[in-house]
Amino acid sequence: MLFRSTGGPIGHALAIGFSQAGRYLRHHLSEGFNRDEQGRRVFDGIYSHIAGIGRIFFNMPFAQPARTGTQHEDHDFPENWFPFSTAPVDDPLTGRSGSLLRGDGSDPLLIETNTSTEYWQKGASLLHTDPLGTRDVAPPTGTRVYLIPGTQHGGKANMPRDAGACVAPRNWHDPMGAVRALLVALDEWVVSGREPPPNNIPTIAEGTLVSASAVAFPSLPGLSPPATANDVYPPGDWTDPSEPTARYGALVPQVGSDGNEIAGIRLPDVAVPTGMFAGWNRYREPHPAGELADREGTFLAFDAPPTDRSDAVRAVAADLVAQRLLLAEDAAAYNPA
Repeated sequence: MLFRSTGGPIGHALAIGFSQAGRYLRHHLSEGFNRDEQGRRVFDGIYSHIAGIGRIFFNMPFAQPARTGTQHEDHDFPENWFPFSTAPVDDPLTGRSGSLLRGDGSDPLLIETNTSTEYWQKGASLLHTDPLGTRDVAPPTGTRVYLIPGTQHGGKANMPRDAGACVAPRNWHDPMGAVRALLVALDEWVVSGREPPPNNIPTIAEGTLVSASAVAFPSLPGLSPPATANDVYPPGDWTDPSEPTARYGALVPQVGSDGNEIAGIRLPDVAVPTGMFAGWNRYREPHPAGELADREGTFLAFDAPPTDRSDAVRAVAADLVAQRLLLAEDAAAYNPA
C-alpha cells in the first residue's frame, strides 16, 4: 500500500510531461512500461504536451536517450517511429500495423496537446490521420487530442517579442491556460469518470488540415511563409545513414483570412487577434535561406488592430470556461478590472 505524506492512501496516479518528458511518456506506453510486474496499471492518466509524434532514442544499440534531435536529423535518428497514433492503423512504408496503446488493460486515460509548431516541425498531424496523410483517423474513446492554435513549442507567459535569431518577431502567445484546464479535466476523468471536452483538432474532412503548400496565407506586411513543413521519414540506420526514399504524409493547420489557424482551442489572443500568430519562424543568415527556426514561432501585428476588444475577449473567455477549456481564474486574466 502506498501512502501520501498526509497519511491517506493513494487512489490514482497521474503523469504529465512536456516536450522531451512528453515524448518519454509516449514511449513509456508503447514499450508496455505502464504495466507493472503484477499486471497492474502504473499511471491511471497521462498528459503529454508538445511531444508531437515523438518518442525517445533508446532500447536499441548505441542509443542516446537524452538526445533531442533537430529538424535535420529526422531521417537518421529514430525519434519518429511508427506507430504514431493511439488509433490502430496500417503503415504502408514499413509494413507494420498497430497503435501506441497496448490494449491489455494497462492503457491509461490519455490527453495529448500540441502547438502549431509540432504540426510544422514534429509531424503532429499523424496523431489523427493515416500515415500517408490521406484521411482522418478518430482517436479511441480513452484518449483526447487537441491543437492549441497560434502557439509555439515552448510557449508560456512572458515570452520574448523581439526577432532574436529569426527573420520575424517571435511568438508570445501563451497556451498554458488551455493546458491547465485540460489537466484538471484529466484528473476529473480519472477520479470520477467525467469525460474531458471532445477532441479539438484540424481535420482533412473539414479542410482545416492541409499540406504546407495549400495554406492560404493572407498578404500581411512582413509575412514570408515557409515553403514547406519538416518532413517525417521512417527511421533508418542512424549509424550509417542514407537519404530516405519515402516519407510520411505530415500536414499542417489551415489559416483564416487574418492568418490565424482556424481549428483547435482558440484562446482569446487568437480568437480576437491583434496580429497573426504562427508556430513557425525562419532563421536569418548565416542559416540557409528559408530554414525553419527550431521550435520558434512568429507574431506579426496588424497595421490597424482593433481598438476595443474587451467585450469580444470576455465573451470568448466565458465560452471557453463553459467548455472546460479555460479555468475561471485564467479567464479573469483576460478581463482585467
